[in-house]
Amino acid sequence: MRKNAINYFFGKLLPCIAILMLLQAIQAKAADPGQSCDCFDGTFATVDWTDLMIKDANGSGQYQVLQMSAGGNLNEYRRTRHDYGYGEIYVAHKNTKCTYDPKIQGAIDSVSYRFDLLQFDPPVGQDVAYRLLVFQDQTYYGGPLEVIGNQSVWTNKPSAIVPLKPGDFIKIAGPSSTPLTPNFTAAGKPITFGYLSGNNNPNPSTKSTRISGLDNWCVNIVSVPPPTDPCCPPWDVNRLKSMMFYKGQGSISAPYVLQFKPTSTFINQMQAYINYLNFDPTIKRIVIYWDLRDQGTGTNPNPNLNPTKIFDPTAGTGQGQGYVKWDAPNTNGYGVLDPNYFLLEQPNAVEYPMQVGTWYVIHTYIYLNDKIRYWPEKCDTNDIYVRIQVQPQMPRNSGSQTILEFSDGKKVIQRVPIQVQN
Repeated sequence: MRKNAINYFFGKLLPCIAILMLLQAIQAKAADPGQSCDCFDGTFATVDWTDLMIKDANGSGQYQVLQMSAGGNLNEYRRTRHDYGYGEIYVAHKNTKCTYDPKIQGAIDSVSYRFDLLQFDPPVGQDVAYRLLVFQDQTYYGGPLEVIGNQSVWTNKPSAIVPLKPGDFIKIAGPSSTPLTPNFTAAGKPITFGYLSGNNNPNPSTKSTRISGLDNWCVNIVSVPPPTDPCCPPWDVNRLKSMMFYKGQGSISAPYVLQFKPTSTFINQMQAYINYLNFDPTIKRIVIYWDLRDQGTGTNPNPNLNPTKIFDPTAGTGQGQGYVKWDAPNTNGYGVLDPNYFLLEQPNAVEYPMQVGTWYVIHTYIYLNDKIRYWPEKCDTNDIYVRIQVQPQMPRNSGSQTILEFSDGKKVIQRVPIQVQN
């Protein structure tokens, strides 16, 4: 039963457009996208990288790339040697684990990067150039130029993290039919990230050698924010899916857990939302309820919600369900009502071991204090089906690949390659 005061508040004092403007303002103030890494490498296992000379103006250039076990910032790093004649050379270094498919994972809003560079015994005034690499549709695109010159100590580049759009990249090499900039839209082809190293010798009939190092390679990918229904709270299936992360507990076939790691932008949006609703003092809290259910091992999940929750919370363990809440007036962010919440990364959380190959549904609904369910079902109920699949890799590769699959209950809507934590 809904309170008259709440009906009045929403009907008269809280137009949907005001909510939309509020959420957009918070989205615009999102944290610097360069502060986290969707892809990171500080050890540089040889199997994770491929290297190729993609430009050699003189035709006599050579390169060598080694994984060094010590001397980096800290410990391991990648050491690159360029031997080249007159003109320009570029070497592409692709990270085989840092891939993104816009058609499956959604359009990209921007990417950012950072890495540490060093040049060994640099001649005065001589630089080695580095760029972020976007490899798409057999084409190599380079981001802004980063140079390492007379600095003989590790130097972090760039000096300031800047979100890069497609127009911030230039085409270095690729078929003549491919565009001059990458395609970040949902129609774009799969992308592999890495970096470019390059040099330019302006003196004919001479040879040059440059040796440099790279460490702490980091790329952050910011997806296009999902559209917000201005009459719903800032919570939907897309947000749920984008903030779910795999956590392994052993070998590739061992049980695992999924954890919900809310972004700072989402946390701030929810807090601002309940603070705004609190103009009506009877509205004091907004709560997201969760539970986990086994939906079978078929090709697709059982679309009918299993009435049995995994581990009945009345048994005293608290496993299998949980709550996240925001209170008003408050600016302290979210809280957890159940310390045994099966998803949130909490110090005392009891993590339910999910089985590889089994479909689960993460069932959520959102309500106000006193369990008042105000919004229509399209707003307050959001479910996502998930499973881990172990698949053979493509020809010419060895081993297998672990995939986190998301389904809408009818078909798989996203596949995300993951790294198994041993």
